[in-house]
Amino acid sequence: MRRMLFAVVIGLCLCAWPLGAAHAEEKPITVPLSYIANLSNTGATTATGSADVWSTYAEVRLTTQGLTVLPKGQTYALWLVNPSAGRFLPVGRFAVDRTGAATLDVSMKGSLAVGYSLVLVTVQPDPQTDTHAPSSRYAIVGFFPQNSAIQQQVKHLPDTGQHAEHPPFEPASAIVPETVSAAGGKENAGLAYVPLGIAALSIAFVLRRGRRLRA
Repeated sequence: MRRMLFAVVIGLCLCAWPLGAAHAEEKPITVPLSYIANLSNTGATTATGSADVWSTYAEVRLTTQGLTVLPKGQTYALWLVNPSAGRFLPVGRFAVDRTGAATLDVSMKGSLAVGYSLVLVTVQPDPQTDTHAPSSRYAIVGFFPQNSAIQQQVKHLPDTGQHAEHPPFEPASAIVPETVSAAGGKENAGLAYVPLGIAALSIAFVLRRGRRLRA
């Protein structure tokens, strides 16, 4: 009986391992955010922030400082952007305190598709019927590490202005709301759950053997 209980405990530990250990192994991409000339066009120029992005688990953690406190009827929204494809992934909406500080932690389903290289905070109407449509009011922006080509491109863009209707790096017709890819990271996910199958087989074997011994 003790052996059976021990086997069950070991099996449960193995079941939990792929869920916790796999997430711990992936290091987040840390993206510093700030007001960038010729791209940002609204709010305090001294505002800053930081976003940690886990691609495999489609998780984003945002912190901000110094954002402008918005009047009623407006809110901030966080986006992941694929500039080359003109795709926007809405992450979440948030409000700031009196100092312009805020935190946002969002876990989405599936994995992030390849190509995201920019984090964007916009000012949106609140309420808004189409939550997948970014406004042209860009507050703070940040580039994923090792995306110097995109940063150089943005430095040479003209000011978007108050009445811009689309992001400065893509024509309006190219903007496509993006959803999280449920197929992303299938290979790794399958390997991560191999111990789960082994644990289940081990528990079944021990229980069957216990029944035989009692018989």
